Amino acid sequence: EVAFLFAASPEEADQQLRALHIERVAYYPRSLNTRYLATTSPFYATLPQRWIVGAQVPNLLYILHPRQ
Repeated sequence: EVAFLFAASPEEADQQLRALHIERVAYYPRSLNTRYLATTSPFYATLPQRWIVGAQVPNLLYILHPRQ
């Protein structure tokens, strides 16, 4: 259902996630998967700059949500 994260602009992806009622994203900054996602997905490439940290285990896990 979220394959659009690899093709849509970050703004379009945000809208589509909202339409799916997905309001939070788990982000692991040191994960190899995150590095891959950041190079292949416009959404993930800009995620830390666009979304806000709601909860965190510093340097391990961040729960992010949109800035609204």
